[in-house]
Amino acid sequence: MKYPIRRGSTIACGDRRYLECSKLSKSKRHGWTGVGYDFARNESFRVWTSQWYPIGTILVTECAIDVDLFCIDTERTLDANAFPLDWLEANEPKGPEIQLELSLWKETT
Repeated sequence: MKYPIRRGSTIACGDRRYLECSKLSKSKRHGWTGVGYDFARNESFRVWTSQWYPIGTILVTECAIDVDLFCIDTERTLDANAFPLDWLEANEPKGPEIQLELSLWKETT
């Protein structure tokens, strides 16, 4: 799905937000970063989380780190989506998708 990208500000937001997760990318040091979309405000926010989540997950925010950056509450997000932690860790992307696709292609040829 394509959503309008209207960058929001966390200044006027309350404590807790529910955002739809887009693709998350591994940070250089630790955690995952991406964009979360807020349907109620028709705005998108940057998000940081310590745990990977699939696209379309409902993210529950914990607090604002920056003007347009939310920190995701892992426990509440797992509860809201009924994800078991071991399933998320087993399906977490370990590297770039292109390398995985190329290695599968080499194995089949």
